[in-house]
Amino acid sequence: MGRADLIVCSGAQLEIGWLPMLLRKGNNPDVMPGSTGFIEASRYVKRLGVDANSDRSQGDVHPQGNPHIQTNPHNILLVANTMTERMSQLDTDNAETYQLNLQDFSERWNKAIAAWEERALPLRGKRVIAHHKSWIYLEDWLGLEEVATLEPVSGIPPTASHLGSLLDRFGE
Repeated sequence: MGRADLIVCSGAQLEIGWLPMLLRKGNNPDVMPGSTGFIEASRYVKRLGVDANSDRSQGDVHPQGNPHIQTNPHNILLVANTMTERMSQLDTDNAETYQLNLQDFSERWNKAIAAWEERALPLRGKRVIAHHKSWIYLEDWLGLEEVATLEPVSGIPPTASHLGSLLDRFGE
């Protein structure tokens, strides 16, 4: 951390338990939040699950929004654009290479997204039960409806009674 030029994190408080301490110990003003060398990826996408009334006492919740942005591949492109811009600022000698690599990546990634979306069409409107609230970006992207989670409270392992109630509601 002390010699880093760039730090990239998911953000939305996903790293709250460890990143602030590392940044303090690294004592590098170039990679502190708000600096050119710090990218909080979730700031560059539409955050889902923002709930200003929730707090960490309610389990593994994220008042600033769900940090699992990578489950929607469109978000990857948004973050890649930001990373390319920032790396070009920090390393101007290689800016053209970063831009060319982004262009190549974007073309290949967009083709992959189109193929995935075509394959996923039959899933649209399906109801799903997730283990943890980490899939809302994927569900939003594919048009899935999350009807329950295995965890009774986010971050708390499921109990037998909770699993039994899910079976009663949704099981065959």
